[in-house]
Amino acid sequence: FDALPTYDGELLIPHGSGAVTSHTINKRWNRKNELLADSAERASVMAAWLGASEYPEERLLFAWQTFLWHQFHDDLPGTSIASAYVFTYNDYVIALNMFAAELTRAVGGVAKSLDTNVEGIPVVVYNPTSYARDDVVVVKPLICPGVTDKPYVRVFGPCGCEFPAQYDRETKTLKFTARTPAVTCAVFDVRFTDEPSALAPAVCVTANTLENERYRVTIDENGDIASIFDKENETELLSAPAGLEIGPDTSTNWPSWELVWTDSLEEPVRVKDNVKIEIAENGPAVCALKITRTHGGSTFEQTVRLTAGGQRVDVECKVDWFERASNLRAAFPLAVSNPKAAFDLGLGAIESGNTDSFPYYQHVVHQWADLTAEDGSYGVSIMNDCKYGMDKPNDNTLRLTLIHTPLAQFSPDSGQDWQDMGLNLFTYSIMGHKGERTGATTKEAAELNQPQTAFFTSKHPGAAKKLTFVKVSDDAAIIRAVKKEEKGSRIIVRVQNSVGHELKDVKLTFAGKLTSVTETNGYEDEIAPVAFDGDSFTVDFGKYGVRTFAIELEKPACTVAPVKYETIELPFDKKITSAQADPASGEFAQGIAVPAELWEETIVSSGVPFKMGP
Repeated sequence: FDALPTYDGELLIPHGSGAVTSHTINKRWNRKNELLADSAERASVMAAWLGASEYPEERLLFAWQTFLWHQFHDDLPGTSIASAYVFTYNDYVIALNMFAAELTRAVGGVAKSLDTNVEGIPVVVYNPTSYARDDVVVVKPLICPGVTDKPYVRVFGPCGCEFPAQYDRETKTLKFTARTPAVTCAVFDVRFTDEPSALAPAVCVTANTLENERYRVTIDENGDIASIFDKENETELLSAPAGLEIGPDTSTNWPSWELVWTDSLEEPVRVKDNVKIEIAENGPAVCALKITRTHGGSTFEQTVRLTAGGQRVDVECKVDWFERASNLRAAFPLAVSNPKAAFDLGLGAIESGNTDSFPYYQHVVHQWADLTAEDGSYGVSIMNDCKYGMDKPNDNTLRLTLIHTPLAQFSPDSGQDWQDMGLNLFTYSIMGHKGERTGATTKEAAELNQPQTAFFTSKHPGAAKKLTFVKVSDDAAIIRAVKKEEKGSRIIVRVQNSVGHELKDVKLTFAGKLTSVTETNGYEDEIAPVAFDGDSFTVDFGKYGVRTFAIELEKPACTVAPVKYETIELPFDKKITSAQADPASGEFAQGIAVPAELWEETIVSSGVPFKMGP
């Protein structure tokens, strides 16, 4: 390795500066697929270990392939012609539905092993991340006539302790704080009662302020975030209001591919017309202000939210975009200053400077960026749930690139000059931290991107109120994958060091006793056995190091019976397919037949095989 050349610098050149933003829905659905796939794999491993179902290897592989094949030039970069995205968006949604079905099936299998005999309504909360967390879960819709009519809602965790909760009767939405360990399914008890909770409110909201235990947030008359004060560390995060701004987008040469350097030097316009600020949520678990503004023909709706115990300020955005030759950015003028900032690259991070000179005027970013003061005293992290481009115009400002609609189109059928017109959904978050950046930044970004998910279940006895499959002793070490081995039956666990220094004695602990642990490379080829002790093993990691382990576990003492099903004979009375390229032979949809070559003989969904008709 010493003989290999090294490179320390940006990989994004001007020709790709716009492609990390173009076609925002593409970027959003790609991110959601990657994370939902990961969640489904982890839950499927848990269900298979319990004996509830076989690991759905073929189904997950097909779903992965359905969206991964769009990760190429020009599709995921957003530089294909407009008609290509008819196919792309369709595949993204198909893959999301498949992952969601397998996730639901797997959590259902795990739920069978849990003790769900609670006083109220049993809800299983699934935490897919590698972190123990304490954040809000959304249950929608929750409709139980005669139960939800009670005036108060109270939620109790597996430990029996109560958590902040609120119920919106208009939208039938329950929100509550859930404390769960890493990679865990846990049972919560939702009770609608005549008696209010005795918990003291941890969040509060006024006409222009939000506050929880950690932050006090102020919104100004323009609808911008004027102040984020870290009460715990007595520090202000902002040097000036943070908000949405629009700059020119005069790209004509390769419009979707490129942002124009001189455009970034122009003074942007803040979004601040027709400002309306209203209280959106006011409960013990969540408080929020909704800010609505307009600019030109576009409408901007932002919900600024704080949660009980929350360590970040979330800004949920709904933008109805109709601006020509314009790009939208979220600007964060920070109270800390540094010529360099760190940008998340997925498996590592890059420290890079200001984008105030040609040719590097966009940074690639995945889930977070961080600007820490030169003296290391305090820092601010900016997170997002589906964006990939940022710039840093000076020592104390970060800007997240949100929408890129160029002046021109590459070809008459490209549609690039009206790309991203219409509805755009995204969320970004702001978090302060005392001292240098730690694994807390990656943790909060993961929690933003992979929310805890709630599932209704029936009441039944079980082994315990929760099942934690695997946990890591150091939050800086992230579990990147828990899945079945591609070439065998072992469980693959991939772990990455998320910070720029070595980690020593990182301990991985599992739900059962280990019978073998082998380190592999990324292809899952064996490298060497790893020593283990009972249900755990301990390893070290280099700077941003990634290590993969193939493990085997003893079967649990309490297994779960797999799903039972029986065949139902159905009459097939309409011809809808043709195997001989005879599209006019169908008996539905104006007589057009579906090519039979597109159909499998058997489709397995939620662990049940469905045999197709002739």
